[in-house]
Amino acid sequence: MSSIASQHPIARLLNVGVRVVQIMAWVFLVFGAVMLGLGIIAEISGGSLQLPFGQALVEGVSLANFIVAFAAMVVMLPGLIFICDQLKHILTTLSEGEPFVSENALRLKRIAIAVALMEIARMAIAATAMTLLESDSHRLGINLAAWIGVAVLFVLSSVFAEGSRLREEEKMTI
Repeated sequence: MSSIASQHPIARLLNVGVRVVQIMAWVFLVFGAVMLGLGIIAEISGGSLQLPFGQALVEGVSLANFIVAFAAMVVMLPGLIFICDQLKHILTTLSEGEPFVSENALRLKRIAIAVALMEIARMAIAATAMTLLESDSHRLGINLAAWIGVAVLFVLSSVFAEGSRLREEEKMTI
C-alpha cells in the first residue's frame, strides 16, 4: 500500500459506503419491479393473482397508484445507481492521491445532469400523480436544495477541470 493511499482512509470508507448504497439500490430496483409488476397484474386481474408460491391480493390500491410508484422507482433508482457509480470513480482517484483529473470534472458534470433530470422527472411524476390520482398527496413544488446541489456540482466540475489543467501544466514544467 502506498503512503498516499494510506493518507485517504475516509475516501476508502466513503467508497465502501457508496458501494453499499448502490447494491441496495439494485436490490430495491429488482425487488420493487417484481412486486409492482405483480401488483399491476393482480389489479388488472380483478384484485387477485394466483401464483405457484402463494396468492397476490391487491385491496384498496388503484392501478394509477401502482403506475405512479413504478414510474418513480424506474426513474429514481437507476439515477441513484448511476450517481453512485460516478462517485465510486471519483473516490477511487481520491484514495489513489490523484483527484484532480479531467475525468472527475466530467463525472461531477454527469452527476449534476443526473440530479437535474431526476428532479425534473420527480416533478413530472408528481404532476401526473396529481392528475391520475386526483389527490393532493403528491407535492409538485420545486426542491430548492436539489437545484442548489446541481449548481454546486457544476461549480465543482469547473473547479476540478481547472485543477486538472493546472496539474497537467505543473507536470510539464521543469
